[in-house]
Amino acid sequence: MLGGVLGIYLQQPRVMGKLTTHALALAGYLLIGFALFALNAKSTFPGLNALIPCLGAALLILAGSGDRHSRLLTCRPMVFIGLISYSLYLWHWPLIAYLNYLEIAVDIPVGALLIAVSIGLSWLSWRYVEVPFRRAGASWHFSRVFVRRFALPALGLAAIAVLSVVFNGFPQRFGPQVSALEAMTQSRPNEIRRGCHVTNALYSTGPDDSCRLGTKKRCWTAS
Repeated sequence: MLGGVLGIYLQQPRVMGKLTTHALALAGYLLIGFALFALNAKSTFPGLNALIPCLGAALLILAGSGDRHSRLLTCRPMVFIGLISYSLYLWHWPLIAYLNYLEIAVDIPVGALLIAVSIGLSWLSWRYVEVPFRRAGASWHFSRVFVRRFALPALGLAAIAVLSVVFNGFPQRFGPQVSALEAMTQSRPNEIRRGCHVTNALYSTGPDDSCRLGTKKRCWTAS
C-alpha cells in the first residue's frame, strides 16, 4: 500500500530541496537500521512493526527520486534485487518454513545459503516465468487477458474448493493418529478432557500427561 501511494505521488515530477531529501533519506536509513537491530524473534511481526522497515524503504525511494541518494537505488546490485523482488518475495518464505519443519536452525551459514538459494530460484522464476508471462499479455486485448489470466484461474480454484467440500477435505491424506485426534475434537473435548481446561489461576499448577499432545520433545498443552 505504501508503494502504491508513493507511485501515485511520484507520477507528477517533484522538486525537493537538498535539506528535505537528506532528512528523508536519514529517516529511511534510521528506520531500516532500527528494524535490523531492534526487532528479533520475540517481536510481534507482522503488524505495526512491519510498518517500520516498509516506511523506511518508502522514504529512501522518495528521497532518491530527487537527489544523489538515487545512486544507492540505481546501482546494479540494487536494480537486480528490484527486478527479482516479487519472485524473491514468493520464494524465500517457503524455504524458511521447510527449514523450520525439518528443525534446521537458521544460523549464519544456513542463512547465507538460504539467501543464495532464494536469489537463484528467484532469478530463474523471474527469467523463465515472470518476464515471459508479462510479455505474452502485453499485446492482448482486455477480454483475452480477463479470460485467461483471471476467469480461468478463478474457476479452477472454485472447482478445487467444491471438490474439497464434496470429498470432505480429502481425509485420506491424513494418518490414523490425525484422524483420531480430529474425531476427539468433534466429541465434546471440554468434557472428555475436563481436567485440561482450567482457569487462569490454575495454569501454574501444570497439566498432567493426559493433557499433552505429541512427543515429549515437542508437545502442546491444552488450554
